[in-house]
Amino acid sequence: MDHVLSSNLSAKYLNAATIKGKILGKIRKEGPGMKSAAVSVSHVFKGLNQLLTSENAEVFGQIVFQVRLYYPVNCPLDVQEGSQYLFTGVITVNGELHTSSCSWHAPWDKLTLTQTKGVQTVYKRNCGCRVDCQRWWLPGCRSCDDRDPWGREIVSSCTYGHMYCALSNDWEKCSWKVLDSGYSKCAGEAVGEVVSKRGRMRTGRS
Repeated sequence: MDHVLSSNLSAKYLNAATIKGKILGKIRKEGPGMKSAAVSVSHVFKGLNQLLTSENAEVFGQIVFQVRLYYPVNCPLDVQEGSQYLFTGVITVNGELHTSSCSWHAPWDKLTLTQTKGVQTVYKRNCGCRVDCQRWWLPGCRSCDDRDPWGREIVSSCTYGHMYCALSNDWEKCSWKVLDSGYSKCAGEAVGEVVSKRGRMRTGRS
């Protein structure tokens, strides 16, 4: 779930954030290379304390408040005014909430039941694990390896929505855990596609 905009900016980002919110009003330009949108936040899954104390937040109690969501022009968001989304991003040292098209964001009503469960419970319990430490220049960063729970090489394109990076029972390392049967089905189809492609290449067919 955790992403940053680019490695050369990562030192500015101290806290990850995950929110459920509705886009308010029009997108506005925020100086060179940046735009922003006002978001009515109905739920914060990660980063609540940092957002509530941010100078950029207009708080209307502990449940609903407004915050500006910033993103780079070269990584634009595909969002619609009045629609509700799940946003992941990072909070800067001055309290700004940043995201990009590289971070996970999706219409809330398009999330699968598995993804909703993950956001609300599973992911929160495993915040000590990152999917990819190469994007995080943080000491002690722990990430999952390239093996699935059965010891096979992981099919990264099939992890989305079906697996999560979790702490082991000893809390020392991270490994991939399965949320539903979707990963096995997707991985099986991906392997079958590779085998079929190799077979066609041997016989000279495209």
